[in-house]
Amino acid sequence: MRFMIMSVLSASLFFSCSADDAAVEPVNIDIILSDNTGGLEPDASIVEPAQSAEEGLSAGPRDDFMSQKARILKEMENRMRAVLGESVRRFDDIRERCQAEQSFLKPPFVIEDVVIPLKRLYEKEENAYESAIKDIVDCYLNEMDRVIEYVVDDKVGKIWEIAFDLVGSEDVGAGYDTRTGMRDVDEVAKATIELVGFRAGRDEFLDDAEYQRRKRINLSRIYKHDVKAQGRFLIFASEPLYRYYSPEEDGIAYTVVFKSELPAAIPIEFRQAVRNRITRGGSNVYDSGFHWDSNIGTAGGILPRKTEVIDSKYKVSQVFFPRLNLASPGFDHLRDYTAVRDYKTAVVNSDTGEIFDCVSWQLTWHASHRGVVTVDKGSTPHLDEGAREIIHLLEQD
Repeated sequence: MRFMIMSVLSASLFFSCSADDAAVEPVNIDIILSDNTGGLEPDASIVEPAQSAEEGLSAGPRDDFMSQKARILKEMENRMRAVLGESVRRFDDIRERCQAEQSFLKPPFVIEDVVIPLKRLYEKEENAYESAIKDIVDCYLNEMDRVIEYVVDDKVGKIWEIAFDLVGSEDVGAGYDTRTGMRDVDEVAKATIELVGFRAGRDEFLDDAEYQRRKRINLSRIYKHDVKAQGRFLIFASEPLYRYYSPEEDGIAYTVVFKSELPAAIPIEFRQAVRNRITRGGSNVYDSGFHWDSNIGTAGGILPRKTEVIDSKYKVSQVFFPRLNLASPGFDHLRDYTAVRDYKTAVVNSDTGEIFDCVSWQLTWHASHRGVVTVDKGSTPHLDEGAREIIHLLEQD
């Protein structure tokens, strides 16, 4: 019998329910039960019995009594479908709103390096992100728990309230070891409680939240060069980030690091020149020539630095995110072409202009004829002595 009841109720999982109500108040299942039971209106003679069980027995043959029990059980099943359907709708709505709110929080960056000062460089941002995710999840988890309690609570839950309302205080002959007086109604109520708990998916909700809390944007090393008696120059970059910061933007995040072995009195800065090209079949169709990188918001191509570092020997730039805007009016003209951004990045003594090290590297965006963009790190970053001349020439302008 229990298997049959579970099967009947499980069918309601495929019913179509509205998910337009985002209220935080307890589930208003009373409205569903009275006005929106999917065309299965309560039978007035069952909800408010006109006669007691004993009167029913004396008024007619036994099959009338069994018919009344069948009607009660049928109405109980109909009501439980409505309760389950509304509960599922509320659980889905809670999950959707929670995911939407979490999507506004972008995971922090993490430098993939065994050196502790770099590995823990964004620890403050990581803690702030995890705390924000926890606050959001706790809020919606409390809302989910209120819905569950309102529906399945052993004393005041809506499921048992409906069961007692349908059966009333009469003894319909199902025995005295049941809560309602009808064993079949008890079984339907218990089966519905199990289904509500299953469809709430509380454990899965917490697992998803934990996955979101641990998300990071990993910055992997793409360049390393030791400069004798001066330090180590490194560049870290992410994997391609598609539609990450915006639904219309694709790009790659990167940061520049210099571990200085120079005296602390020598001021260090990063300077960067950039050239934008459009290519097709390996040939340039547009070339801007090298100029100071104006996209970083500073004059002279100086890369803004991260002010909070664990070890003062490490000079670290902020994280930058060059990206292609797919919503730009000119994007359609880029189909079947490749956009290339060539970089010349140098470590410089900001007082004397002496260049300690300089690297050439690039990022590419290839757009197919259908407008699908593939982002890549381009050619392998390499030490470029010739780039020193470009930096010097730009400094003289």
